Amino acid sequence: MKQIALVTYKENPKLPDGEQLLYRELKRKGFQVSEIPWDESSINWKSFDRVILRTSWDYHVRVKEFVAWLNKLKEESVNFWNPIDVIMWNIDKHYLRDLMAKKIPIIPTLFIDQGQHYDLEKNIIQLETNTVIVKPTIGISAYGVKKFDKNHSTAIKQYIDQLLVRGNVMLQKFMPQILTQGEYSFIFFDKKYSHASLKKPSPTDYRTQPHFGGSEGVAYPNSNLISQAKKVVDSVKSSLLYARVDGIDDNGVLRLMELEIAEPYLFFEQDQQATSRFIKAMLKLGN
Repeated sequence: MKQIALVTYKENPKLPDGEQLLYRELKRKGFQVSEIPWDESSINWKSFDRVILRTSWDYHVRVKEFVAWLNKLKEESVNFWNPIDVIMWNIDKHYLRDLMAKKIPIIPTLFIDQGQHYDLEKNIIQLETNTVIVKPTIGISAYGVKKFDKNHSTAIKQYIDQLLVRGNVMLQKFMPQILTQGEYSFIFFDKKYSHASLKKPSPTDYRTQPHFGGSEGVAYPNSNLISQAKKVVDSVKSSLLYARVDGIDDNGVLRLMELEIAEPYLFFEQDQQATSRFIKAMLKLGN
């Protein structure tokens, strides 16, 4: 009997609805499954055959603790998925620089790190945009994300400096396709395409997350976009149990917003075979 730990967080120790489908399918197939917050101190993680990070959705405000926990599990050789080194690379969006170096098209992005001098006017000219997005390099679910007109330079600088007190900052071009077409999420298990979701903001917002009024629906992207998403996943030279490629269709070019391989929501509710594909990948990997 395989013992499986699906990792959550203390504020919401139970998996949300879509992830419950995975929990129930694992149980149905005879696995012993536990939902456990990542910072539950009494847990012996080595006692599980698989430890799978699913909804650790407070790590971005507890980064040092979270990384220390990952390092402890690495030292103990816990069978952890995705691989710990890849997760630690992925939780800070500086990873986009590495993907740019591999010729992956991304949203035009500049990084401003703590202690670094920056010229805001020059930066905005570099991005070639009238509307700019500012956000921390570590964050989930649009945490800390704000949109500004480029002419509001005082407000932009104040917000950047506010974020720099806590960490590093990203400056991005706002892509209007978000409002007109939406944002794709391509889901992969063992680097094989499974299904996709299309996320759209509400008419009064620009963020696609449900808590900002956004909607999520089944998507049927064309083979060209799927192929480009696959190239993003394949650019990671590591086995991956799961991966989510978020991006927009920019005149046929999939422009990457995020590659999520730490704790992405996987939209199991949008494809009846998705949980089976996940479990098949899980059984193949990590033996």
